[in-house]
Amino acid sequence: MSVNELQQRIIDEVLKMESPELLEKFYKLLEMEKEEYVYQLSEERKLIIREAQAEYKAGKYITQEELDKELDEWLEE
Repeated sequence: MSVNELQQRIIDEVLKMESPELLEKFYKLLEMEKEEYVYQLSEERKLIIREAQAEYKAGKYITQEELDKELDEWLEE
């Protein structure tokens, strides 16, 4: 499919959309593709990230191997 055909198909689908929420999500997705777009984190998300970083620094994490082992044990129960 050529770029022009794909663009037209996308335009056709967007014109059919009636949900403002869906259109807003689609628009945000398009904005993310622009180089100048900077994703804005909410204060709640920033707090969650800081907490996760603190847990990591405190050694409160497991390796992928440990996780795989726990999962295998859990699945065998």
